Amino acid sequence: VESYRKLMQAQIDLFKSKNKEEKKQIKWIYKEVHEEFFKRYELENHFDDVFEKGYYNCLSSTAIYSMILEELEIPYQINILPNHVNLTAYPNTHKILIESTDPITGYISYDKKFKEEYVAHLIDFKLIELKDIELKSVEAVFDEYYKTNEIVDLKQLVGVQYYNDGLYLMNSEELEASIEQFEKSIALYPSINTCLLYTSPSPRDRTRS
Repeated sequence: VESYRKLMQAQIDLFKSKNKEEKKQIKWIYKEVHEEFFKRYELENHFDDVFEKGYYNCLSSTAIYSMILEELEIPYQINILPNHVNLTAYPNTHKILIESTDPITGYISYDKKFKEEYVAHLIDFKLIELKDIELKSVEAVFDEYYKTNEIVDLKQLVGVQYYNDGLYLMNSEELEASIEQFEKSIALYPSINTCLLYTSPSPRDRTRS
């Protein structure tokens, strides 16, 4: 555990030493963390695997980014979607999406161009009409349609990790150990919405690279 903390702290100290504009800072952090910690995607993944093997999934990698952003006092939110987890840095201003399981295109800035293209696709797919934009605005339509299912904090995300661990143990027929992990999950994240993440005995991660 101590070696994990040292590795994390070294990375945090590096980020603190650089004075970058907010958007560029997030892009740099995204790239550096991926190169430093994440070597191979694995669907069934424990948090320790990140440090011991460099193996990760959407849950463990999002946890790493969240811990670093929290230490750097950068605002963020963790987004829970069906079978997937990601996060948004500066959710009230720049709204930079971090898809941690995609090392190539996982950094997405919600700038004006992105929002205009997204709304244009909504029109192409006949999900909205031009009059919707005229009545509101591109910004308002984007905010209405581009939503996550649930927002959680880091403590709750740890609860989700325990929930996953419980499922892994259940699949291995280690029932007593799995119940212990589920109890930890409920203590940290006592929400029925945990079922949004994984609805079958085999955990699934929707996004991978």
